[in-house]
Amino acid sequence: MLKRIRTIKIILTLLFIILVARILQIQYFKGDELEVIANSQYRYTEKINELNFNVLDSKGNELMEYERKYMLAVDLITFKRNNNSTSVSSIYAFSYILKNYNQDYDLSKMLISTNSSKIYLKLDKDTYDKLKLLKDVKGIYMYVYDEVNRNEAWKIENMITNLKVNKDEIKKVNSLEYNIYENTKGNKTPTVTFEKRLDGSMQDGNYSIDDERINVRLTLDKDMQDSVRTILNQDKYKHYDQIGVTLVEADTGKIKVMAQRDEEKPNINLASTTENGYVPGSIFKLLIEEIAIDKGVFSTKSKFNCEFNEYSICKRAHGKLTLEEALLISCNNIFAQVGKKLGWDTIEEYAKKQGIFEKVINFSGNSEVTGDFALPKVYEDGPRFLAIGQNMRITPIQATNIISTIINDGIYIKPNILEGYIDNYNNIINQIPIEQKQVIKKETAKIMKDQMMKVVREEKGTGKNALVKGVETGGKTGTTTRMEPVKSKNEGKDFMEKHSDGWFAGYYKYKGKYYSLVVFVKDINEENQTGGGDAGPIFKEIVENFTK
Repeated sequence: MLKRIRTIKIILTLLFIILVARILQIQYFKGDELEVIANSQYRYTEKINELNFNVLDSKGNELMEYERKYMLAVDLITFKRNNNSTSVSSIYAFSYILKNYNQDYDLSKMLISTNSSKIYLKLDKDTYDKLKLLKDVKGIYMYVYDEVNRNEAWKIENMITNLKVNKDEIKKVNSLEYNIYENTKGNKTPTVTFEKRLDGSMQDGNYSIDDERINVRLTLDKDMQDSVRTILNQDKYKHYDQIGVTLVEADTGKIKVMAQRDEEKPNINLASTTENGYVPGSIFKLLIEEIAIDKGVFSTKSKFNCEFNEYSICKRAHGKLTLEEALLISCNNIFAQVGKKLGWDTIEEYAKKQGIFEKVINFSGNSEVTGDFALPKVYEDGPRFLAIGQNMRITPIQATNIISTIINDGIYIKPNILEGYIDNYNNIINQIPIEQKQVIKKETAKIMKDQMMKVVREEKGTGKNALVKGVETGGKTGTTTRMEPVKSKNEGKDFMEKHSDGWFAGYYKYKGKYYSLVVFVKDINEENQTGGGDAGPIFKEIVENFTK
């Protein structure tokens, strides 16, 4: 008998120890996991914004455009179990409102056919507001979700927030997108949490915004950006395939405007998805004359002769001209002679010092191209076509570098669009430094600035259509031809198609500050349109808008 009692005591003791061990395991090792499971049955958390950071302009204005989604979530188990006491009129109203909005939102079918425990339905605002009035329906909650409007995918603001190649792959290391991802990946996405009461009804949502969130501040000026977009979208410019505008604050390199007429097409200012950019044409002559003067090879008063012969690039002879006069009327023959004297190695060196033939903003992949050039197979005659901006490609953002270097007294300041990272109270956390270096003599820059002013002020100047009375302005026109490969629909073979574009690369001064402004008009009519005649007036209208 005693032996049996002892055995029972041992068994009970062992059972007690096992029970205590199990309790400790649940409490200390699986407590968090079980708490999550339990809470998931009574608590629902939803994201309310696509982004986990804000994107602001240089003045603190929100730059992103969101499309508001009105969402209804139905917990089907709770809905079925807890609405027995809900008035028939409320259930009927709930069902009627849903089906009236969308015939596919048939509540009776959804309750029977779906295998999910919860369903999400997209609503419009009117339906959302009506359903909010039904307070006694159990197992439902509603919230709004702000999704970035990606219809205009190539808007610079949208490009900056497109951080991934796909769902799992971040864009290239050292790219602008990767930089933003690395600085914001620790942010918590804004959420709303709903608590379920015992009767199945939902408490009002509790919103959670990360107080320590790191946000993005760009150099853009929203008001200026919107103004340029308004100008470009006027009816009088609808016949152009595309127009790109880039405006840079010269002494800081801050990009204040990057806009285009059709933001649904690849970004023209970065030459996105192109054959490595666009032919700059005569705007490149600014760089050629700048080098000739800076190296002491020629002066503005050096004389040349433009003849018309079988080797002529000009369509007619301009006769004897100084270098200054050649820039004024954009004489190809004379600049070909200057280029031959300078040699391509020297030209390339100066170009690369000013950020030509390399990415400026550093977007990943072909969202931004580098530009390139092709040396002639026979080099005896020098880089004739390269010296007039042919046989090469650059981007409009690179073109601003040529202008800014001149009006910055020969200092190249790399354009930037990311000003830094800020907290929720607009305090700077990390400011992006300005990159700058002296690349041409101050005296050279002064001469070139005077040259650009004459191009728009003098009657013979190709840029006279860009003149803004009462405002210091200057610049250079460019009318170019490029060949693009096109795949034949019938034979499936590529053939080359001819295109013409118009440029005006210039500057203006307002309230003591200089701004570089490049207008690029894609696919103009070669027969009757030019950079001076088409891009020039757009430049003028933008400057007048900002200086009035």
